[in-house]
Amino acid sequence: MHVISDEIYAGSVFPPTAAAKSSSYEGTEFTSMLHLVTPAMKDQVHWIYALSKDFCLSGLRVGLCYTQNEEILYPLQKLNDLCQVSSITQSILVKLLNTSSTSFPVKFLAEARNRLRGRSQPSCFGRVVKFHVLQ
Repeated sequence: MHVISDEIYAGSVFPPTAAAKSSSYEGTEFTSMLHLVTPAMKDQVHWIYALSKDFCLSGLRVGLCYTQNEEILYPLQKLNDLCQVSSITQSILVKLLNTSSTSFPVKFLAEARNRLRGRSQPSCFGRVVKFHVLQ
């Protein structure tokens, strides 16, 4: 049996149940399927992700696929020959997704999680929420 883990909403972590009354995300963290794979499972687990949800970059049409299964990897490489991400988009992403601790992705994801946390609480429904643009 093969498992395809679609982690496009990995950055949208909410409290474990809708009835959770806590305003804190403490203890509620996303665990990627890639962290759970054992060596015996490596050929049966495949991972997909896209930048469209967590980074609000749906217009760039960039996705990722990871597998260690050679029978699946080879056709994916051939598909990539036909459906490549443009060099302009790649250049933008290299600059945008810099991995330093003060980089845009770190700040953006932290702010996005804070906003999701605030909107997941029942007390925020029915009131106007002021939006702030990231500096």
